[in-house]
Amino acid sequence: MKEFVEGLPTKKQIDLALTFAQKALPIWEKYALSSDLTYCDTVIGMRHTIDKKILPKTIQAIQKSLTSSDKTPLKTLLEEFSEPIVALQDEDWSLPEAVLKTFYSVYNLLGGVAGKETTIFGENSFYVSLNQSIDALLVAKLLPIQDIRHILGIDA
Repeated sequence: MKEFVEGLPTKKQIDLALTFAQKALPIWEKYALSSDLTYCDTVIGMRHTIDKKILPKTIQAIQKSLTSSDKTPLKTLLEEFSEPIVALQDEDWSLPEAVLKTFYSVYNLLGGVAGKETTIFGENSFYVSLNQSIDALLVAKLLPIQDIRHILGIDA
């Protein structure tokens, strides 16, 4: 699938990643409604609270950015993600698998649209985002593989 996605024009890659991020968003929203989105930074012992709306407002900002040359809101959101991403990597904050994949999916899509078209591992940000959303949807059993293939345009 990596070659398929990377072979698409960038706009189509973004559109697909955005479509699947939107489809995975209910995973985050359900979790955010019923869970405490806080963690304690083990380095300095400071308690942090994650904005329950971080993913929906990021998706909205991404949508707006596609018709605007102003990337400032995206850079602001990247800063808002920086501490939670470090907390996840340092295992100061943990999330269920589907929620984690959804969180990373939106983060990687944001990074790609903001200009970081490759992840720190050298992978295409849009492909990674798309893959994470699909994984989240499959883990949460929200979308069957046939529907995923149809949306991707690879019906077989």
